[in-house]
Amino acid sequence: MTIHNLKNQSDLRLVKVISTKEKKKWLDRFTSSYSGGVTVPSVEIFKDHICEFYVAVEGGKECGYIRLLNLNIQIPSCQNSTFRIALEAYVKPPYRKHGILRFMLEEGVKRLQVQAIRIDADRYEKNYRYYQSLGFTFGYRDPMGYPSTVYLESAREFFIKSSNDKEASNDTDFRKVA
Repeated sequence: MTIHNLKNQSDLRLVKVISTKEKKKWLDRFTSSYSGGVTVPSVEIFKDHICEFYVAVEGGKECGYIRLLNLNIQIPSCQNSTFRIALEAYVKPPYRKHGILRFMLEEGVKRLQVQAIRIDADRYEKNYRYYQSLGFTFGYRDPMGYPSTVYLESAREFFIKSSNDKEASNDTDFRKVA
């Protein structure tokens, strides 16, 4: 399933990954190259109704991938709304610094209802201007030390209203990430 062809950047496009084998391949690439902590995921993540995997393809070559979590599964009050979080993204070394990650995140926001990203707080703080330029400005730092969630500002009210987490739904626990 091709999501979009970007005319200004040759034939860069985002393609949905169907095969579980391919999904595992991309997840393994991410976990072996990621310098942060990675937990071993459940096999449930390979089910499309829970997570979707997309690969960035340019010139017939796979450049990177992004995995999206469908929060409709986890927040019952969101059953009639689409709310996805980008959990991880990986760009192959030869394609880094060429806008592949930006392309995947922009396409996620424009076409796949991505409203938030999960990211290590330190990584976000180091690159906050980059993520803010993509619209991810409203954040919640997890008190248990897990990666923070950074939202599009437009998702703020939606998340606060739909959250079952009393701490998270308390507006004083949320803040602008800057």
